[in-house]
Amino acid sequence: MVMRVCMLSTTFPRFQGDMYGNFICLLAKKLVERKLVVKIVCSHYRGSRREERWDGIEIFRYRYMIPETLQRLTYEGGILAALGKNYWYKLLIPFFLFFFLLKGLRVAKWCDLIHAHWTVSGFIALVVGKWQRKPVVLTVHGSDINVLNKKLLFKLLNKAILTRVDGVITVSPLLKERIGEMGIAPEKLWYIPNGVDTTSFFPPLSDASDRKRILWVGRMSPEKGLDVLINAMREVVREIPQAHLTLVGDGPERGTIERMVRDYQLGGHIRMEGFRSYEEIPQHFRASQVFVLPSLREGLPLVILEAFASGLPCVASHVGGIGAIIEDGVTGYLVSPSSVSELSQKVITLLKSPKVRRAMGERARRKVEDHYSWDTIADQTLALYRRVMVSRNG
Repeated sequence: MVMRVCMLSTTFPRFQGDMYGNFICLLAKKLVERKLVVKIVCSHYRGSRREERWDGIEIFRYRYMIPETLQRLTYEGGILAALGKNYWYKLLIPFFLFFFLLKGLRVAKWCDLIHAHWTVSGFIALVVGKWQRKPVVLTVHGSDINVLNKKLLFKLLNKAILTRVDGVITVSPLLKERIGEMGIAPEKLWYIPNGVDTTSFFPPLSDASDRKRILWVGRMSPEKGLDVLINAMREVVREIPQAHLTLVGDGPERGTIERMVRDYQLGGHIRMEGFRSYEEIPQHFRASQVFVLPSLREGLPLVILEAFASGLPCVASHVGGIGAIIEDGVTGYLVSPSSVSELSQKVITLLKSPKVRRAMGERARRKVEDHYSWDTIADQTLALYRRVMVSRNG
């Protein structure tokens, strides 16, 4: 019998090649390859098609405001970022949840199991699952726990959701530990990280050890620590004049970073590529020698796995789940958040040591192949689905 899964998510790629929620799309594709039927319920974005099919995945987008230009809660940084940007966006929440619920009820009735991403979707999944007597699996990605739990009301709401779902997937060991501390039963918790497409992200075919290229990829928001990186580049350039940093991404901090680059006269050493599609990102990794992620707060960042798959050593802040990916001195270096000197010195060390850099990159690639390929992640997810189905039916 074919298993039918309804995935609920506040975000999903708006178009093929979009980076927003792309990891959900990649997981869904692998599950379809394993002969599952996967239906996605996600929020609509202006200009997107409301229903379509990608590589066997059935996609259903719900509109929650008219005109479409008022749909500002998701994408472009997510719900928390949107609410922080404009207080009045809170007025959109009731409409957002209501139409999310309606679409979820319509689509999930044809499915055997509901898989929600983030606790907001988990709340909707619980209502739908209760109404239609479906088991519910919830993946928490970090911000829904690390940020929301700072307020007692949201912490209690999170606990209520996590207690009532049939299975909880955490994307990092640290996140699993924190949820366990909330009193959630250990047998309900599964650590299944996000994966990486090892066929798209792979090391360059030829060695370019003479290059001194550094790469950062992400959303330009305050918690990413880009000001730390720009300051570190001043020290890197003094030591290695041919060093060059490429920034791939966009966001609210872009103007600030552009001003810093001008003020520090780093225009010849820093290139800002802006937003790039998912298909364009791998070539930036292959053209670089070191990847950096100086974030002040993270869950388990997929971008590090993409760097590893591309054979790049990483220099990253020791925050969130990053320490579960990077083995310090083996696949990269962990540095203190906000430390300009530590960041610059580790980058300089790697740029000056091609043999060390290559060895770290090779170990990083092997780690991804062994533990983080989407085939491995899909198999683990399917095992959880089957366990939940047996538990519910038994």
